[in-house]
Amino acid sequence: MQRETSTARDKDARTVKRGGIAKRTEKRKEEEEERRRRRKKEEEERRRKKKKEEQERRRRKKKKEEKKKEEEERRKERKKRRKKEERRRKKKKKKEEEKKERRKEEERKKEEKKKKERRRERRKKKKKKRRRKEKKKKRKKKKKEEEERRKKEEEERRKKKEEEEEEEEEKKEEERRKKKKKERKRRKKKERRRKKEEEEEKRKKEERRRKKKEERKKKKKKERKKKKKKEKEEEKRRRKKEKKKKRKKKKERRKKKKKEERKKEEERREEEKKKRRKKKKKKKNRKKKKKREEEKKERRRREERKRRRKKRKKEEKKKKEKEKKEKKKKEEERKKKEEERKKERRKKKKKKKKKKY
Repeated sequence: MQRETSTARDKDARTVKRGGIAKRTEKRKEEEEERRRRRKKEEEERRRKKKKEEQERRRRKKKKEEKKKEEEERRKERKKRRKKEERRRKKKKKKEEEKKERRKEEERKKEEKKKKERRRERRKKKKKKRRRKEKKKKRKKKKKEEEERRKKEEEERRKKKEEEEEEEEEKKEEERRKKKKKERKRRKKKERRRKKEEEEEKRKKEERRRKKKEERKKKKKKERKKKKKKEKEEEKRRRKKEKKKKRKKKKERRKKKKKEERKKEEERREEEKKKRRKKKKKKKNRKKKKKREEEKKERRRREERKRRRKKRKKEEKKKKEKEKKEKKKKEEERKKKEEERKKERRKKKKKKKKKKY
């Protein structure tokens, strides 16, 4: 009777223990599932981050290309303006030369006209002179004839006339002196007025020159101030941008660090849990055979998981290496393109220099 009761009790204990082991295995499975989900989430997070970085890189690249395009357009515009300016200058030069030519031609015509006029004048004078000579001869002849007739009368008149003439001469002389005096006064007055006007003109010119000079100075000062102000504003904006970038980077680093720390903490806790479990299992395995068998099964499962983990790690490693290679390849292509652009720029610069000279 006693033996039967003890065996029944043992049987009941065994069933209870078996139920406890099943619960623990179920719990382990759930934890494993939880870890898998977490890893998957982290993987997705990494992929999302990578995608974001790629988008950012493309955006920067696009911006750079747009900037380059704008620069090229500005350069073409400058070239156009220079050409236009050159054409305008040539046109102006040509006009001026034509103007000079016309002026020369007009002067030449005027000179010819003057020469003709002088020649005509000389002919007139010669003609006049000839006529005068002829008249003179005639007058002389006539005079000679009348001279003798008048000689006697003339002699008498002459005496009378001489006296009158002397008086008249004195009067005239007096008038001339007066006139001269008057004329001198008038000239002096005129000279003084002229000098005064000249001085006034000179003073006005000087005043205008001085005003212009002051205006130029003011203008230059104003421009300098404007330029300085602009530069200061530019510097301020640039500093602000840099600060913003730095803050952003700092924030990202801090975030990353926190994430890594959380991850490490979780792994450490996980490791500790594993250790605790192992200890418990060892104690229980020493106690009973059934427990050892269950442990063997558990080890097999663990090995299977390890094998799967190793396999997964290998695949991840391969994937990472592949990504590395692709990244390297892209970087090399970018460098190559950059080198080609530099060469192209150098060639353009050389061409420009040749054109200038």
